[in-house]
Amino acid sequence: MKEEIELKDLIDPIVKNKKLFIYTILIVIALTIVISLIWPKTYGSTSEIRLAQLSQAGDSASMDIFSALESKNIIESSMIINPAIEKYTLESKYEEFVKKELEVEVLKEIVGRDQKLINYIKITVFNEDPEKAKLINEEIIKNFFDYALPYYNSRLHVLIKDQAETTLGIDQLKLDIENTQKEINSLSNNQLSTEGISKSSLLTNILAPYKTRLSAEQDKIINVENKLANKKEYSIISEPQISEKPASPNIPLNALIAFIIGIVIALLTTYIKESLK
Repeated sequence: MKEEIELKDLIDPIVKNKKLFIYTILIVIALTIVISLIWPKTYGSTSEIRLAQLSQAGDSASMDIFSALESKNIIESSMIINPAIEKYTLESKYEEFVKKELEVEVLKEIVGRDQKLINYIKITVFNEDPEKAKLINEEIIKNFFDYALPYYNSRLHVLIKDQAETTLGIDQLKLDIENTQKEINSLSNNQLSTEGISKSSLLTNILAPYKTRLSAEQDKIINVENKLANKKEYSIISEPQISEKPASPNIPLNALIAFIIGIVIALLTTYIKESLK
């Protein structure tokens, strides 16, 4: 009974002042929409880039040149952003630009039977000029690639050099094994003196480590070749576009928020009016 009375006490002021209640909500919504319409529009230009990887088939984790978090931090750094700010003579300082006009997100995708993790970076630039937002986004990507590509090329060069050196090593080991085996066979076909038996035993002992080294080098070359075969270069998955629809103000969202705030203001107004009677 007490709860019913309390609920009735809450609802009665709204029912008695329903016009005030409704008009208050509508006024708040209308004011919000008007302000949103005259507020300067901001447009967003979004792009996606794939990070470079040097990994082998069967790796469950990616082997990025820079990790996704490192790449995000590099893109947000002053050495990448400041040249874009200077090139397009933006009024924003570096800190303000990164905080209000730039969004950098890490996207992850698991692909293939090996469940390999592929990392992407999503870059969104906001500006009152939609074309300028696109150009700034392109400049940021260019600056990041200019910074990151030398590291990728350096790692790639090391792998290619390693492949060539390992291949030469394998060829030399095969030749050494072949020559050693021929000498052992030649000694076996002749009557062996004590000295010959000793030499054959020595050559046989040498042959075993050769074969062990050959097996290790062959595993190594397979690993290197897999990495080269599965390498992923830095690439743009989604080019920056000129947006026709402003990112802000978001009128539908603002109207919804205004509706909620309007209800709160209408309740306060109604109860204050009733309490003054």
